Parts: sequence; structure tokens; C-alpha cells
Amino acid sequence: MQQRQNQNPRKWALLLLGTMVFFALFDSPKNILIPAFKQSFDIGNTMMGSLVFASSISFTIMTYFSGKICVKWGHQKTIVVGLIGLAFVALGFWRVESSLAFAILYVGQSIFIAPLVFGLNTMVPLIPVRNSALLMNLLHFCYSLGAMTMSKSIGQLLGAGFAWSRIYLFTSIGLISIVVFNLFVTYPSGQNQVQPHGKAEGPLTIKNPLLFGMIGAFSASIVAETAIGQWFSNYMVESFSLELNQAANILFYYLALHTIGRLIGGFVAGRFGTQKTLVSALSAACLLTLTGIILKEQGLFLIAGAGLFMSINYPTSLLLAQSLFPSQSVRATSLVLTSISFINMFTGVVVGVLNDQITAYRTFFLIPVMLVVSLGFHGFVWVRMKESRADE
Repeated sequence: MQQRQNQNPRKWALLLLGTMVFFALFDSPKNILIPAFKQSFDIGNTMMGSLVFASSISFTIMTYFSGKICVKWGHQKTIVVGLIGLAFVALGFWRVESSLAFAILYVGQSIFIAPLVFGLNTMVPLIPVRNSALLMNLLHFCYSLGAMTMSKSIGQLLGAGFAWSRIYLFTSIGLISIVVFNLFVTYPSGQNQVQPHGKAEGPLTIKNPLLFGMIGAFSASIVAETAIGQWFSNYMVESFSLELNQAANILFYYLALHTIGRLIGGFVAGRFGTQKTLVSALSAACLLTLTGIILKEQGLFLIAGAGLFMSINYPTSLLLAQSLFPSQSVRATSLVLTSISFINMFTGVVVGVLNDQITAYRTFFLIPVMLVVSLGFHGFVWVRMKESRADE
């Protein structure tokens, strides 16, 4: 059995990457179609933000339990059940008519998203490849690839008068197809050792200064990235009266650059180091978004350009958190993901309320502000790591 496992790393990697692509095809429309949801079900920004908030609560709770589920069921069952659940949710979106049913589906999808995402991310170190960092970045590149493809397709389909609900019919077919592939592959067992970034002292709790700093840096940058992903199209429609298909096309450029960045991000981080790469990329993203907001409609493509630098944030931050605690990487992953999910769940409702209270344009300044906060926490982690090395 061990011999068979050692012969199939490419098969496992391809299955992992393919699963992420089909998940992205399902997941990305929920952000792109926010203006369409609001129009179809006659809901405002605050209500839409509340649904995003409730969905985030559901995701946070399920993220906490996903580790336990994965240990009890194994990666294969966890991923397959998540995919099947999302296929049924997609079929529900296809046929939904009432605002109540839409709200239940929108919030309930996180019950299946959380274990699927956890299973995919924690599968990476189980696959015997030479460069786990590259595979992690490729995994999230595949999400960006699926999201970019869906964004471009939605822009064209809506422009041609295609009903948004029919998009979910096609995504359900794709999810069911990838389920079949997952059912007929034997998953690997065992775990590779994560390459250490430094030596972290003390118990692995949120009170640990390094873990606290990493959670702060990761959470703030994820809040900024999530705000762009969820509200960029809404920002363009409400602030500058763009048509939804026009906004979707500009969002496509953001996602295209996001995709390119994740494709090359693993190589760049491997060459210059994970934290140096992160700090440089987040600094560039902060400058681009701030300048783009100040320039208003003329700066939309600058905000889209930030996608190139925001792209490596999630996979590289996750890898950095794991490498700070190489002997406890799984627990570190669980604590970090649960913490950022808890913090990030407030993003949707806060942005929704701020859109109504101070306009979508002013609300978008939240993005560069959170990037500055993230950079501050990275500085704290950097100093602590230097002190730790000096003590050694």
C-alpha cells in the first residue's frame, strides 16, 4: 500500500487542484452577484451585509469543528461530503424564489464550505512533493483561476440577458462531476514535516506572542482581501453608476492578476522568503488601493492591479503560520483559521452598514487601513523572530 501511495503524488496533486477549481466556480458568484441578489430579492446593503455576517458565523463555527470531523472521517469523506452538500445548495440557488429561502441557502452553504476548505488545505502536507509551498500556492492559484473564469463568464452572460440563477445549475453539474473523481481515488496517509521559518517558544495558544502577531497580521490582511472580493463590484455600481456587467469585467482584471500572482507566488516566496515577500506584496497592494480610491473612477484599474500583490496573502500567510510552529503545524493551522474566520465574519456586516451610512466610496478606505494594520503586526512578528534568533 505504501508503495502505491509513493507512486501517486501527481494524481493526488491534480485531484486536489481540480477540486479547488470546481469549488471556486461555485463559490465566487456569491460575491460577484451581490447587486443581482439585492435586486432579485429586494434587499438593501445592510441586510446583504447581515447575510454575509451570518454566513461568516456559520463558517467560523464549522471551521472549529472541521479539524475534529477530518480526524474522525478522514480527508476523503470530509471533502466528498462538502462537495455533495454544495451541489445541493447550487441546485437550491437555481430554483430559489423567496427571499427567506435565499437567505437560508446563502447562510447554510458555509456548513459545507468550511470542512471542504479545511480538508483541501490540510491535504497539502500529506502529499509527498518536493515543494509544499509551491503546491499550496498552486492550490489557491486554482481557486483564483476558477473565480477569474466565472467572473468573465458572468460578465458576458449577464450582458447577454442570461438569468443569474441558471449559473448555479452549471456549477452543480461541475461539483457532482468532481465528486466522482474523489470517490475513486485512495487518499494518502502520513504527514511531511513543515520547513521551519524560525523557532517559536512557549505553549501554542493565542497568548503566544508570535501566534498572536501572526493572527493579527493574517486577519487584518484577510479583512482587506475579503472586502475587495465581496464588495468591489458593489463599490463600482453604487459609487460610479457602472452597469453590473461592466463592474464584473473590471473585477475580472483583478481576479486575473490575482490568478497570475498565485501562479508565481510560490517561486517568489521560495526565492526571497515568506515574510519578506508578504510584507513587500502587502505594501504594494496598500499603495495601489489607496491611490485607486483617491482617483475615484479613474483609479478602478489601480485597485484591480492590487490583485497581483494580494494574491499570495492567504497561502503564504498560512504557510508562514505553519512554519513558525513546525512541530505543531496542524494545530497552528486550526487556531489561525478559526481566529481569522471569527474576526473576518464581522467584515460583511460592517462593510454593509458603512455602505449605507457613509457611502460605498468612503467605506472602501477600510481596505488600505487594514493593510497598514497587517503590516504593523508583521513588523511585530519580525522583531520577535529577530529577538528569538539573538537569544539562541
